[in-house]
Amino acid sequence: EEEEARALEGAQAEADRLNGRLDALGRRRMALEALAALAGDGERAGKALEAAEGDFTRAADAYADAKRDYDQAEARFFHAQAGFLAARLVPGEPCPVCGGTAHPSPAPLPDAAPSEAALEALKAARDRENVRCNAAGNTLEKRRAERDALYAELGRRSEELSLPFGEPAALENAARDASRDARKEEETLRAARDEAQEKAERLHL
Repeated sequence: EEEEARALEGAQAEADRLNGRLDALGRRRMALEALAALAGDGERAGKALEAAEGDFTRAADAYADAKRDYDQAEARFFHAQAGFLAARLVPGEPCPVCGGTAHPSPAPLPDAAPSEAALEALKAARDRENVRCNAAGNTLEKRRAERDALYAELGRRSEELSLPFGEPAALENAARDASRDARKEEETLRAARDEAQEKAERLHL
């Protein structure tokens, strides 16, 4: 009887030990699956950041072009002001600058001089591109913050699970491989646990 009691106690202890290992392994597997999903999010965040960087570069280039066009037109416009003024002079009427009524040598209007309306249109185009550039810059910073936060969390979780932290795609594959290994080990432990419990039940009868 004493020997049977020890055997029963040993079988039950083994079943309890295996149950504990199963619980721990189940928690690890779930954590690995969550890490794999998060790594997928990290990969997508990285691609979103790359896209935002491209959008910002294009927006910044478009703004630089629009600003250059406006600045050059503005310089030509102000350089041509004497010509614009001369074009409005009327013989016999005083010049608004010098007051003279004779205009023997009015300044010519340069061929490349933009009109005030054209200059305003270029300014509006510059301002639109500036708004787009600022919006693209804000989106870029947001995407970078999202990517950095995900990478930081991936680093923390991968360290907890003793997995090397690298590119999210590689980490996702490693986490899924480890999860499959954990599932196989769970199946082996479950079979051993069931056997230990059956033995304890037989001994208890």
